[in-house]
Amino acid sequence: MDDEKYFTYENNGDGWSAWPFDHPFHLILNIAIGGDWGGAEGVEDTIFPQKMEIDYVKVYKKKDQLSNLIDGEEKLVPNAANVKFSSRLLNGESYKWSVPDDAEMLSQDTNKNIYVNWGCQQGDVILSTNFNEETYNDTLSVSPKDLKIQGDYFWNKDNNPLLFFLDSMHATTFKWSVPEQASIIQGQGTNAISVEWNEANGNVSVDVSNECTDEQIQRKILNPDGQYPYPDPYQPHILPGNIEAIHYDYGGEGIAYHDLGSTNQGDGPRQDNGVDTQYSEPNGNVGWIETGEWLEYSIEVQDTIFIECNFRTASFGGGGPLSVLINGKKQITDVMIPDTEGWGNFITQNIGSFLLTPEDTLLRIEAEGGGFNLGRMQFKEGEATDLKNVSDLANLRIYPNPAKNRLVIEASEPIYSVEVLNMLGIKMRHKILPSHTKQFVLNIPGLETGMYIIRVKTRSSKLFSKQFLKR
Repeated sequence: MDDEKYFTYENNGDGWSAWPFDHPFHLILNIAIGGDWGGAEGVEDTIFPQKMEIDYVKVYKKKDQLSNLIDGEEKLVPNAANVKFSSRLLNGESYKWSVPDDAEMLSQDTNKNIYVNWGCQQGDVILSTNFNEETYNDTLSVSPKDLKIQGDYFWNKDNNPLLFFLDSMHATTFKWSVPEQASIIQGQGTNAISVEWNEANGNVSVDVSNECTDEQIQRKILNPDGQYPYPDPYQPHILPGNIEAIHYDYGGEGIAYHDLGSTNQGDGPRQDNGVDTQYSEPNGNVGWIETGEWLEYSIEVQDTIFIECNFRTASFGGGGPLSVLINGKKQITDVMIPDTEGWGNFITQNIGSFLLTPEDTLLRIEAEGGGFNLGRMQFKEGEATDLKNVSDLANLRIYPNPAKNRLVIEASEPIYSVEVLNMLGIKMRHKILPSHTKQFVLNIPGLETGMYIIRVKTRSSKLFSKQFLKR
């Protein structure tokens, strides 16, 4: 105010409930009678009827703020069929659309919506709109999307038909294949099929051919009794990164989670599981957490790194403690959840830090005490330790670097194994060392000149990676 800043509200990444300013707004005008005061003291009935008269409502927006006018897919498969693009500006006086040369505009309804058969290449959808005697232009850039079989991930013991499909494509042939024990009930030759799968192990595949592509896509169908990442059973959660608490693994009670109840008490996602979920957080959260319950998450770690954990938590009266386990080993324990004065009043709570290695594949969250709710879990590269080279933890030395015929590995604690990988991740050398070995000479005359990665695992299961140059 008067060129003096009094307050700044920061976007700290807690979701739309804390930062709603990049979502559409709705104006709500109402007459409030009673409230906290009136509800306690009473409202005099003789004042009714009352009314509120609105002269006008003005919403101001600068011309250069009118952007993102086009609603539509930003990625499309080759020859995508009947794709819809719409204008978010609903009251324009006219709408002029253009699409790439190899795309075909099929129709334009009510002016603001168009339907397009896409072509082979990436390209721009362009809209020009007249509104209040001004012309607004916007461009939506559309990039290629890989073909992917969608539908069921698991066969089922009830022998219910499985559904598989691809995005709709025009002028395209589809030839589906399934294992011998399975049979296609309907849809062969189209982009979607129904299959009587039984309990077959194997893949569903489809050969796709059109003027843009000629390829085969496969999907492995999984045994429902196993444990797999969620929501994509073929892709673990990458750390560093965020994991929604509701994205615990597929697998069910006693395998991917343990919950004291057999049904979901809340109205949140994954109603077919016993974990209690709700929508107190934008993407959902786990609620009604009780002592002894746990959740597991399949993870993938690509390098040895310190991780700092910040969890979205809420409690009415305080809860916990909470523990974090990696591959069955406790990394963080005895974390108490503070009283946030409401089950839906989430805060971002620092949980602690620990070391992750590429061998770490399973995260478990254990409630050693209940009374709290859990939302998004953030795992970011740790800053408090400021360790640029985690090999310092074991006083690891690898020399000389560059090396010609041999490499010396030294550590302050016993070394279990040494392996050398090329830059494609292919293992070139591997050696298990005798116990109590703290120094080892690795002979490398047979390696070609170039960069390599050496991985050293200690007897305490610490895993360190370094690059070296072979002359």
